[in-house]
Amino acid sequence: MFLYQRLGLSSYPVYHSVYENFYYVKNFLDWNFWRHQAMARVYLELSRDLADSLILPFGCVDYAAKLQQAAQGLESNFGEKMAQNGIDFDYMESALDNFTGAAQHFEMRLTDINVNDPYAVRRVNDQMMQLERAFIDPVGLPGRKWLRHLIFAPSSVDSYAGDEFPAVVDALYLIDDDPDQETRWNNVRKQLAILTFTIQSAASTLNDVTQL
Repeated sequence: MFLYQRLGLSSYPVYHSVYENFYYVKNFLDWNFWRHQAMARVYLELSRDLADSLILPFGCVDYAAKLQQAAQGLESNFGEKMAQNGIDFDYMESALDNFTGAAQHFEMRLTDINVNDPYAVRRVNDQMMQLERAFIDPVGLPGRKWLRHLIFAPSSVDSYAGDEFPAVVDALYLIDDDPDQETRWNNVRKQLAILTFTIQSAASTLNDVTQL
Protein backbone atom coordinates (compact mmCIF):
# COMPACT_ATOMS: atom_id res chain seq x y z
CA MET A 1 0.00 0.00 0.00
CA PHE A 2 1.30 3.44 -0.92
CA LEU A 3 2.32 5.32 2.22
CA TYR A 4 0.74 8.60 1.21
CA GLN A 5 0.84 9.93 4.76
CA ARG A 6 4.61 10.36 4.47
CA LEU A 7 4.05 12.86 1.68
CA GLY A 8 1.59 14.89 3.71
CA LEU A 9 -1.37 13.88 1.53
CA SER A 10 -4.83 13.59 3.05
CA SER A 11 -5.65 10.52 0.94
CA TYR A 12 -4.02 8.23 -1.60
CA PRO A 13 -3.05 10.02 -4.85
CA VAL A 14 -5.77 8.77 -7.20
CA TYR A 15 -8.65 9.21 -4.74
CA HIS A 16 -11.82 10.30 -6.60
CA SER A 17 -9.96 10.60 -9.87
CA VAL A 18 -10.59 8.90 -13.23
CA TYR A 19 -7.69 6.56 -12.40
CA GLU A 20 -9.47 5.07 -9.41
CA ASN A 21 -11.03 2.25 -11.39
CA PHE A 22 -11.49 -1.51 -11.30
CA TYR A 23 -8.09 -2.24 -12.85
CA TYR A 24 -6.25 0.00 -10.39
CA VAL A 25 -7.95 -1.51 -7.35
CA LYS A 26 -7.45 -5.10 -8.54
CA ASN A 27 -3.81 -4.73 -9.50
CA PHE A 28 -2.43 -2.13 -7.10
CA LEU A 29 -4.63 -1.45 -4.09
CA ASP A 30 -6.00 -4.93 -3.38
CA TRP A 31 -4.45 -7.68 -5.47
CA ASN A 32 -7.25 -9.99 -6.67
CA PHE A 33 -9.50 -8.36 -4.07
CA TRP A 34 -8.16 -10.45 -1.19
CA ARG A 35 -8.94 -7.74 1.35
CA HIS A 36 -12.40 -7.25 -0.10
CA GLN A 37 -13.03 -10.97 0.25
CA ALA A 38 -11.78 -10.97 3.82
CA MET A 39 -14.06 -8.09 4.81
CA ALA A 40 -17.03 -9.74 3.08
CA ARG A 41 -16.41 -12.91 5.09
CA VAL A 42 -16.22 -10.92 8.33
CA TYR A 43 -19.56 -9.21 7.66
CA LEU A 44 -21.17 -12.47 6.59
CA GLU A 45 -19.99 -14.13 9.79
CA LEU A 46 -21.38 -11.24 11.83
CA SER A 47 -24.69 -11.59 10.01
CA ARG A 48 -24.76 -15.34 10.60
CA ASP A 49 -23.98 -14.86 14.28
CA LEU A 50 -26.77 -12.31 14.59
CA ALA A 51 -29.26 -14.59 12.84
CA ASP A 52 -28.30 -17.68 14.86
CA SER A 53 -28.10 -16.04 18.30
CA LEU A 54 -30.81 -17.18 20.67
CA ILE A 55 -30.55 -13.86 22.51
CA LEU A 56 -29.87 -10.86 20.28
CA PRO A 57 -26.26 -9.67 20.79
CA PHE A 58 -27.34 -6.10 21.47
CA GLY A 59 -25.37 -4.16 24.08
CA CYS A 60 -27.87 -1.98 25.90
CA VAL A 61 -25.24 -0.79 28.39
CA ASP A 62 -22.92 0.06 25.50
CA TYR A 63 -25.77 2.05 23.96
CA ALA A 64 -26.23 3.92 27.24
CA ALA A 65 -22.52 4.71 27.37
CA LYS A 66 -22.66 6.08 23.82
CA LEU A 67 -25.60 8.30 24.74
CA GLN A 68 -23.71 9.62 27.75
CA GLN A 69 -20.67 10.29 25.57
CA ALA A 70 -22.80 12.11 22.99
CA ALA A 71 -24.38 14.24 25.71
CA GLN A 72 -20.96 15.17 27.06
CA GLY A 73 -19.89 16.20 23.57
CA LEU A 74 -23.00 18.33 23.12
CA GLU A 75 -22.48 20.04 26.45
CA SER A 76 -18.78 20.56 25.77
CA ASN A 77 -19.41 22.14 22.37
CA PHE A 78 -22.55 24.15 23.10
CA GLY A 79 -23.15 24.09 26.85
CA GLU A 80 -21.83 27.56 27.60
CA LYS A 81 -23.79 29.18 24.80
CA MET A 82 -26.94 27.28 25.77
CA ALA A 83 -26.57 28.30 29.41
CA GLN A 84 -26.35 31.93 28.34
CA ASN A 85 -29.77 31.47 26.78
CA GLY A 86 -31.33 29.81 29.80
CA ILE A 87 -31.03 26.20 28.64
CA ASP A 88 -29.57 23.52 30.90
CA PHE A 89 -29.09 19.76 30.66
CA ASP A 90 -30.73 18.79 33.96
CA TYR A 91 -33.74 16.97 32.50
CA MET A 92 -31.67 15.34 29.80
CA GLU A 93 -29.09 14.13 32.32
CA SER A 94 -31.92 12.67 34.41
CA ALA A 95 -33.28 10.84 31.36
CA LEU A 96 -29.80 9.54 30.54
CA ASP A 97 -29.31 8.29 34.09
CA ASN A 98 -32.68 6.54 33.93
CA PHE A 99 -31.75 4.97 30.60
CA THR A 100 -28.39 3.80 31.94
CA GLY A 101 -30.01 2.28 35.02
CA ALA A 102 -32.66 0.53 32.93
CA ALA A 103 -29.99 -0.85 30.59
CA GLN A 104 -27.91 -2.18 33.48
CA HIS A 105 -30.90 -3.88 35.12
CA PHE A 106 -31.98 -5.33 31.78
CA GLU A 107 -28.59 -6.90 31.11
CA MET A 108 -28.51 -8.28 34.65
CA ARG A 109 -31.83 -10.01 33.94
CA LEU A 110 -30.39 -11.47 30.75
CA THR A 111 -27.84 -13.43 32.78
CA ASP A 112 -30.67 -15.21 34.63
CA ILE A 113 -33.01 -15.83 31.72
CA ASN A 114 -34.27 -19.35 31.14
CA VAL A 115 -33.14 -19.98 27.56
CA ASN A 116 -35.40 -23.03 27.43
CA ASP A 117 -38.45 -20.81 27.86
CA PRO A 118 -39.36 -19.53 24.38
CA TYR A 119 -41.66 -16.88 25.81
CA ALA A 120 -38.91 -15.46 28.03
CA VAL A 121 -36.48 -15.40 25.10
CA ARG A 122 -39.04 -13.78 22.81
CA ARG A 123 -39.85 -11.18 25.46
CA VAL A 124 -36.30 -9.88 25.88
CA ASN A 125 -35.56 -10.00 22.15
CA ASP A 126 -38.70 -7.98 21.47
CA GLN A 127 -37.65 -5.45 24.09
CA MET A 128 -34.27 -4.96 22.44
CA MET A 129 -35.90 -4.48 19.05
CA GLN A 130 -38.37 -2.01 20.51
CA LEU A 131 -35.51 -0.10 22.13
CA GLU A 132 -34.01 0.86 18.79
CA ARG A 133 -37.43 1.68 17.37
CA ALA A 134 -38.07 4.01 20.31
CA PHE A 135 -35.50 6.42 18.89
CA ILE A 136 -37.42 6.80 15.63
CA ASP A 137 -39.44 10.00 15.22
CA PRO A 138 -42.27 9.34 12.74
CA VAL A 139 -42.27 12.97 11.56
CA GLY A 140 -38.54 12.92 10.80
CA LEU A 141 -35.81 15.44 11.51
CA PRO A 142 -36.65 19.11 10.88
CA GLY A 143 -35.88 19.89 7.26
CA ARG A 144 -34.86 16.27 6.61
CA LYS A 145 -38.06 14.23 6.91
CA TRP A 146 -36.46 11.18 5.29
CA LEU A 147 -34.18 10.82 8.34
CA ARG A 148 -36.04 9.77 11.47
CA HIS A 149 -33.47 8.55 14.00
CA LEU A 150 -33.02 11.09 16.81
CA ILE A 151 -29.70 9.72 18.06
CA PHE A 152 -27.63 9.12 14.93
CA ALA A 153 -27.89 10.67 11.46
CA PRO A 154 -25.64 11.89 8.66
CA SER A 155 -24.40 15.42 9.17
CA SER A 156 -26.46 18.07 7.40
CA VAL A 157 -23.33 20.09 6.60
CA ASP A 158 -20.63 17.44 6.05
CA SER A 159 -21.39 14.52 3.73
CA TYR A 160 -18.42 12.60 5.14
CA ALA A 161 -19.51 12.84 8.78
CA GLY A 162 -22.34 11.91 11.08
CA ASP A 163 -24.02 13.67 13.98
CA GLU A 164 -25.20 12.52 17.37
CA PHE A 165 -28.45 14.16 18.49
CA PRO A 166 -28.80 15.56 14.95
CA ALA A 167 -31.98 17.61 15.49
CA VAL A 168 -30.37 19.54 18.34
CA VAL A 169 -27.08 19.98 16.50
CA ASP A 170 -28.88 21.21 13.38
CA ALA A 171 -30.85 23.70 15.48
CA LEU A 172 -27.60 25.09 16.89
CA TYR A 173 -25.73 25.30 13.57
CA LEU A 174 -24.63 28.90 12.85
CA ILE A 175 -27.23 30.11 15.31
CA ASP A 176 -25.28 33.30 16.07
CA ASP A 177 -25.63 34.40 12.43
CA ASP A 178 -29.43 34.29 12.46
CA PRO A 179 -31.09 37.67 13.10
CA ASP A 180 -34.16 35.94 14.57
CA GLN A 181 -32.46 34.72 17.72
CA GLU A 182 -35.66 34.15 19.69
CA THR A 183 -37.12 31.75 17.12
CA ARG A 184 -33.86 29.86 16.78
CA TRP A 185 -33.36 29.39 20.50
CA ASN A 186 -36.98 28.36 20.98
CA ASN A 187 -36.34 25.67 18.38
CA VAL A 188 -33.26 24.50 20.31
CA ARG A 189 -35.42 24.19 23.43
CA LYS A 190 -38.03 22.25 21.47
CA GLN A 191 -35.53 19.81 19.95
CA LEU A 192 -33.81 19.24 23.28
CA ALA A 193 -37.18 18.54 24.91
CA ILE A 194 -38.10 16.04 22.17
CA LEU A 195 -34.73 14.31 22.57
CA THR A 196 -35.08 14.15 26.35
CA PHE A 197 -38.59 12.70 26.11
CA THR A 198 -37.41 10.14 23.55
CA ILE A 199 -34.52 8.93 25.72
CA GLN A 200 -36.81 8.61 28.73
CA SER A 201 -39.37 6.72 26.65
CA ALA A 202 -36.67 4.41 25.30
CA ALA A 203 -35.63 3.58 28.86
CA SER A 204 -39.15 2.34 29.60
CA THR A 205 -38.89 -0.29 26.85
CA LEU A 206 -36.28 -2.10 28.96
CA ASN A 207 -38.40 -2.36 32.10
CA ASP A 208 -39.19 -5.82 33.45
CA VAL A 209 -42.66 -6.32 32.00
CA THR A 210 -43.28 -9.31 34.28
CA GLN A 211 -43.26 -6.95 37.27
CA LEU A 212 -45.79 -4.43 35.96
